[in-house]
Amino acid sequence: MIIIRHTHRDGTILEGSTKGDGVYEIVRQHGFTWRRSVGIFIRGSRDKDAQQQNINAAAEALRAAGHEVTIEVDNQWRPAAEREADRVARAADRVERLEAGAAKAAAGAAAAHAAAHEIAARRPFGQPVLEGHHSERRHRADIQRGNDLDRRGRTLDDKAGRRADRAAGAAANETAKHNPHAIVRRVETLEAKRRAYQRRRDEATAGGEYQQRMAREIARLTDDIDHQQRTLDAMREAGEYDPWQRDHFQKGDRVRLARFGGWYTVTRINAKSVSIIDQEQQRTISYNDLGGRRRDGMQLDQPSGQPWPVELAVKVARWSSLAARASRRDDEHSDLARNVNAAVRLVYGLPVTASDAEVRAFPTPAEVEQQRALSARLLAVYERLDAGERWPDVAASLPAYELAPAWRIPTDRKPQDVRIDHLKVGDLVAGVWEHHGGGRRLWRTFAGPIASVDAQDCHGEHGTHYTLTTDDGAVYEGRGQSIWLAVYRDEHAAGPASATPAPASTSEQTPASMASTEPTVEPDPDHHTAR
Repeated sequence: MIIIRHTHRDGTILEGSTKGDGVYEIVRQHGFTWRRSVGIFIRGSRDKDAQQQNINAAAEALRAAGHEVTIEVDNQWRPAAEREADRVARAADRVERLEAGAAKAAAGAAAAHAAAHEIAARRPFGQPVLEGHHSERRHRADIQRGNDLDRRGRTLDDKAGRRADRAAGAAANETAKHNPHAIVRRVETLEAKRRAYQRRRDEATAGGEYQQRMAREIARLTDDIDHQQRTLDAMREAGEYDPWQRDHFQKGDRVRLARFGGWYTVTRINAKSVSIIDQEQQRTISYNDLGGRRRDGMQLDQPSGQPWPVELAVKVARWSSLAARASRRDDEHSDLARNVNAAVRLVYGLPVTASDAEVRAFPTPAEVEQQRALSARLLAVYERLDAGERWPDVAASLPAYELAPAWRIPTDRKPQDVRIDHLKVGDLVAGVWEHHGGGRRLWRTFAGPIASVDAQDCHGEHGTHYTLTTDDGAVYEGRGQSIWLAVYRDEHAAGPASATPAPASTSEQTPASMASTEPTVEPDPDHHTAR
C-alpha cells in the first residue's frame, strides 16, 4: 500500500515505498524528490495547500504500474505562531548541522596536515631519495603518503570553509527575518495579498466553493498579519524597534536609505513616505526604508536617539568601510589592509607585527561615545600611514590607549620553547613553531592564555591528538609530540621546557611589510640532526 499524505505541518510525503521498488522513479516525474532524512516528498509543500494536480498524476502513474495507492489530504492551516516557531527550530538545526560538519572537516584537515608534517620531519629537509639504498622504498612511500595527506588536508580545508560559509549564511538569513524593517515589509506584502483575495471574494458567486476558498485564505492571512503585528509591538516595547514617522522630517533634510546606503535630499513629505532626488530623478521612499536623518550639521540615527555631529559620523562610517574592506580575502594582503591593521596596533600601543589575538585582547569601549571616538582616532592614524608617514614616527606621537588588554605579550623576556604535551592551563602562548626550509617559523595565528588542554590517545602511528583552547575561544589541534610552542610561563611554575635555544624575539617591521599572520623565521637547530 502506497500512501500519499499531505498536511500543513509535514507537507506532502509518500509512505510505503521500499528501496528498489521503482516508486521513486515514477513519482519523480510529478514533482517528488528524495532525501535521506525525509524519504520521498514534494519539496516546498510544508504549510501550503496540497498540489492536487501533481499528487493525482503521481497516484495515477503508480496505479498504472500495479501499485495500490491511497491519498490523504488535510489542508487545515496552522496558526502563524506555531509555523514561526517550527521554522525557527528547523533553521537552528540546519545551522548546527553545518557548523558541526565544518568543525569535523577542520579537525580532519588539521590532523592530515599534522600527519604530513610528522612524516616530512623524519628526514632532514631537502634530503634526496637514496637510490639503491635500503631506505629508498620507505622514503618513496613516505613522500607518497605525505603528498596524499596534504591533498586530503587541502580538500578538507575547502570543505570546512564551504560548510562554515553556508552556516554563516543560514544564520544571517534567519537574523534578517527578525529585523523589524523586514517584518514591516512582510506585513505590507501580506496586507496587499489580503486585499487581492478580498476583491476576488467579493467578485465571486455568493456561497460558491471559490468564495469559500477565498474566505479561508483571508482568515489565514489575517492570522499572519496579527502575529507579525504582535511581534512588532513586542519589539517596540523592548526598545528594539523605533519607527520613523512623518513628524520626524521636513523639506530639505538629508535622509539615508537603510538597505542601500547613501544620503539624499528630501523634496516632499508624504503620509507614509518621503520624496527624494536620486540622480536628478524623484523617488518615493517609505519611512520603513529610512535609516537616518541629517539636519543643521547633526545626524540622527533613530527617531528617539541623540543627534551627533555629522563630521564625526562621516569619520566613523569611513573607518567602518575601511575595516570591512580590509577583512575581505581578496584584499587581506593589500596596502589598505596593511595600513588598517597597522593603525589598529599603533593606537593600542602594540607593535605592527602583533597577532590578531593580541588585538582581540583589548575590550570594546562600553559607551557609544567612546566607540565613536576610537573609530575617529583609528581613521586619523590610518590616513597618516596612507599618506606615507613611517610607523615609528606615528607611534611616537600617539597618546597611550586608555583601556588595558586582558593579556599582553611580555617585552622584557623571551618565550620558552615548550612541547605540546608539557603545555599547561594558564600558559601564555605567543605562537606555534613549524619547520620552514633550513629553519623554523613562528605562526602567531594561535596565541593567548591557555584555557584548556585536551589530549586523546589515537592508538595509531600519529600518537596523541591535542586540542588547545585559549581564553577567547581560539582552538588549535594537532597530533603527535613533535609540536612546539613559544610560551611565556610564570618563572616559579613547575613544568619541563625544551632543551633547544629559545627563538629569537620578533623584530618590528614597517607597515608596508606587516601582516598579522606573517611568521617569524629563525634557523632550525635540529635541521641537520638525524631523527
